[in-house]
This record gives sequence, C-alpha cells and structure tokens, in this order.
Amino acid sequence: MFKKLFLALALVFCVVSVVAPAGAFAQEVIDSDLKDKNKTYNPNDANVKAVNQPLKTIVQIVGGVGGTLFVLAVMYYAIMIIFGSLNPQKAATYWKALIGCAGGAFIFFGAATFANVIAGLAG
Repeated sequence: MFKKLFLALALVFCVVSVVAPAGAFAQEVIDSDLKDKNKTYNPNDANVKAVNQPLKTIVQIVGGVGGTLFVLAVMYYAIMIIFGSLNPQKAATYWKALIGCAGGAFIFFGAATFANVIAGLAG
C-alpha cells in the first residue's frame, strides 16, 4: 500500500516538475502570437482570438480522441462482463474498470464540449 502511494506521489512530483516551468514562459508564447508586437496580452483585446482559437482546437481534438478511446474501452469491458466473466472475482474487476472508463469518457467529452470555456479560462 505504501509502495503504491509512494510511487503515485513520485509520479505526480515528476509531472509537476516538468510541467510547472513551462508555465513561466506561457506569457512570452502568448505575446509572440499577437499581431501587435508592442502590446502585452489583454483578455479584452481583439487579438485574443488569435490565441484562443488554436487552444480551442487543441482541446477539442484531445477531448474527442480521448473520449473516443475511453468509449472503446467501455465497450470492451462491457463485452468482457457479458461474455467472459463466469468468475465473480473477474466480474468485480471488470465492473471497476467499466466505471472508471465511463468516468474518463465523461471528462474528455466534457472538455471537448466546453472547449470555448477552457480556452477562455486560459486567457
């Protein structure tokens, strides 16, 4: 139990240590996409569409592909529950996986649906 917890915390630490420094340079990347190079990013400016549109497209693509993969996993586990689970222990494992995949599909399709809001929050 403690080994799994330690490995999960180590994974989170590694991901944060890689992703967090990228946030320090986000303003420079956003400013470089603006048409007027003498301005800084202003969320109420007309140039915001130049920044938010690619982000919206990326969120829609990632959300759609991720949601589709999770739906395929839901179908797989549903078939395994229907046809392959004569053992009650296996059935319990498949049900947990089915519920987890359904939750993942919900999150990814939600992100794809609300891509405009997510792109607006990034600005």
